[in-house]
Amino acid sequence: MRLQFIAEILDLPLKLGSTFSPLKRGLSQHTKPPRTSAFDNQSEETQFWHECRQETLHTLKVALVLGSVGFMAFMGLDLYSGSLRVDNLPGRSLAVLMLIGLLLRLQFAANPYPEIPRIAKLSAILALSHLLAVFLIENNPQNYAETWTSILPVFFFSYGQMFMTLNESLIFGLTAMLTLPLSGYTVGLEIVELLPSIVLLGLINIFGFCTRWRLENQTRKLFKARRMAEIAATDKIIFLRQIGHNLRQPLQALGCFASVLEAAQAEKPYDGMSHLVSRIAMTIDEVNNTCNRILDIANLELGKQLPLIGNVDINTLLASLEMQYLPLAIKRGVKLKVCLRSKPPYCVQTDASILKQIIGNLLDNAIKFTSSGWILVKVVKIDQKRLKLHIIDSGKGIDSHQQQKIFSDDYHGHRRCHENHIEGYGIGLDFVAKALKQLPHHRLQLYSKPDLGSDFQLYLPIGETATDTLTEAALPDPRLAGLLIFIVDDDSTVLEALKEYFHNRGCEVETCTSKTDAQLALRDCLRSPDLLITDYYLRNGETAHDIIAVIEAECGQIPTLILSAHAICEQIKSQLSPHIGLLRKPANATMLMAAVSKLLPLNQAGILYSGRTERPRPQTPLH
Repeated sequence: MRLQFIAEILDLPLKLGSTFSPLKRGLSQHTKPPRTSAFDNQSEETQFWHECRQETLHTLKVALVLGSVGFMAFMGLDLYSGSLRVDNLPGRSLAVLMLIGLLLRLQFAANPYPEIPRIAKLSAILALSHLLAVFLIENNPQNYAETWTSILPVFFFSYGQMFMTLNESLIFGLTAMLTLPLSGYTVGLEIVELLPSIVLLGLINIFGFCTRWRLENQTRKLFKARRMAEIAATDKIIFLRQIGHNLRQPLQALGCFASVLEAAQAEKPYDGMSHLVSRIAMTIDEVNNTCNRILDIANLELGKQLPLIGNVDINTLLASLEMQYLPLAIKRGVKLKVCLRSKPPYCVQTDASILKQIIGNLLDNAIKFTSSGWILVKVVKIDQKRLKLHIIDSGKGIDSHQQQKIFSDDYHGHRRCHENHIEGYGIGLDFVAKALKQLPHHRLQLYSKPDLGSDFQLYLPIGETATDTLTEAALPDPRLAGLLIFIVDDDSTVLEALKEYFHNRGCEVETCTSKTDAQLALRDCLRSPDLLITDYYLRNGETAHDIIAVIEAECGQIPTLILSAHAICEQIKSQLSPHIGLLRKPANATMLMAAVSKLLPLNQAGILYSGRTERPRPQTPLH
């Protein structure tokens, strides 16, 4: 009769399987997590479980510690009451040692997350096996009541956290519920004595399953909602970048044509047109700057503009910014003075590109909100580890209660509703706030009073001083007349605009759209180009590197400006040769001239800017 009862007990899960679908799925596919809230693909399911295990790692360690302490506490009580002899202590201690071993394995694993489900299963099985083994070895039916209540923490452990999948937890719970009465029946307990524990353990399993199912279902919904929000945010940023790229090409062409129109108006003025031409050029510049800032913010939020920290000469950076923003200050009737450092240290530890964008946005903001007066930029040393860059203006100042709000988009939008004379869209300071978070040990403070101007103070970490050298602040005068400029771009509008722009400044220009066109054009040239301007990404998979290789094979190394609408990653930037400059589209006339002026001094010694001296050319055959 006892054997028949045991057979029925063992057959019970199969009978339940026909009506309890979660258990049936667990018995047939227990290696796969149940999908209480289906994901779109398997990768999301994998990521969901990876995040769950990350969150439960600390909890599992605590559970292993508490389990070990609990077993030792019970052994201590049994020793005190006399129910445990000292010679039985090693056998009782085995479970504690194994739990400690699992804890150490989890603690020192190189990648602990894959170990979590295995260790959780082993620890639960170990605890149950230990209780059953002690009960069977002692062979005392009176200990059954204490034994079955002792496995309740194991049930809470199994169902209470997402260490294991739902099916695995359910299988363990039902197995424990059946093997414990089976052990009691083996040592001589009657069925009537076992029924209360079976009923209570069954209720505990149902309660634990329902609680865990709801927990997992809600966790999946939250995970899916967060993933959808992340994807939506990423799609929005990618959309902004795509729009920005599509705008850069026509804006670059429009800027060049506006510059040509402005020069023509200056040469042969027409009544009533000067103001209109000037306003067109200023508006195009402002749209260019706004487009650049939107894309800079998008790149920061998307993680595409990662900082490349290194030694940056602050004088070189400020001299470049002075050339870029001086024309804007003159148009606004503001005096801009940039004081370069006259003694060490000259270098700061920063990302040159991001820091230049930050200072540029602060300068742009100061120029726009200073209707007349002056702006001073200076750098002072405040201690052995930091420089402090001041951007001081004589503008209207900012109230103290508004100073914490000026770096938000909402504040700028509100401000421009009440100050219609201010140009631009007010997103520069929003970029400053986001960009500073990317640079370690950089900090910005603002001191301002109404009608007394503002002082933006940027704290910068000092770079290595052993190789600091005084940077020459003076930049050469870009005498472009007579230069031969090679321009390569697959956008015909941009190509025509750049051609008109440099023709208007007395340059000879050769335009190409591809690597093959560049090879053919070089054959017809009587002398080497003085400057190469090329887009980075061209059609048919060609890049600026292909164009540079063709030019250098024929003419040797020449100054090159990469004018690209695409964001170039910092790794590629760091690999560019010193004679290669990089400029983002759309670039206004000032930015373009500054970049060209910076590159032209790299010509070989003895070569005039006029470019009329013929250079020796290597006789490398064209392929």
